Amino acid sequence: MSQQGPSDGREPEQSSEWDAGSEELVLPSADALEELRIVDDAQTQRYRAMIGARTVVTITYSRPATGPMELTSTSLIPALRGLDIESEFIEHVLDELGERGERVVLSCPVITEFIAQHAEYSALVVA
Repeated sequence: MSQQGPSDGREPEQSSEWDAGSEELVLPSADALEELRIVDDAQTQRYRAMIGARTVVTITYSRPATGPMELTSTSLIPALRGLDIESEFIEHVLDELGERGERVVLSCPVITEFIAQHAEYSALVVA
């Protein structure tokens, strides 16, 4: 399910959402899911999953003045594939949106695939 870099075709090194600077990536510990902090950055319209001060996964969205939020892309640091961080992050964001009674439009293939595999979230999707 995880992918290499953003789903919109950009490479992570070219994207400003990866705020590692010149720091070397240190893989998270076995407790990474417990260390994950989720932030809704409304100004940039991105949910960010962070370990320490480092953004490791993002969901980019568009929130119109009226109507449902559109989830447009996800980005994951490739070195973190296979650690379930992306799935846990998507689940957390969808749970939060569901708790607020929000519905979403999907244009992100990763989230679309996630919901296809987790039917409990299908009620959130505007057809």
